[in-house]
Amino acid sequence: MPKLIVLVHSDGQFSDAVADVLMVRGHEVATFAEPMPAIDALEGTRRPDVLITRTQFPTDNPTGLSLARMARMKCPGIKILITGQPHLAELAEGVGEFYPHPVDIPRLLDAVEHMQFRD
Repeated sequence: MPKLIVLVHSDGQFSDAVADVLMVRGHEVATFAEPMPAIDALEGTRRPDVLITRTQFPTDNPTGLSLARMARMKCPGIKILITGQPHLAELAEGVGEFYPHPVDIPRLLDAVEHMQFRD
């Protein structure tokens, strides 16, 4: 069954590259450049299986870590992948799986493909 993936990242090239491959692999992907609009996707009728976000966003936006914590409350069981500068890795501990910049996109995509979900 295809996974529903919410991808929230301010780097459009990164988002496009990841979303394109995930869709080719048969998954549904909702992309957002900022955290606030992504919150609606977390509250939709079909709950997302995976959230991919970054640790920080440009000024005046909540952090991706805040979004990830909110996702955990709204969507129990959601898998979270967080990208960010290597020195921010410890902030993601206990929140999600961390992928340092520059992100190894094939490794990130493989992680999504091999995640175990409850039926």
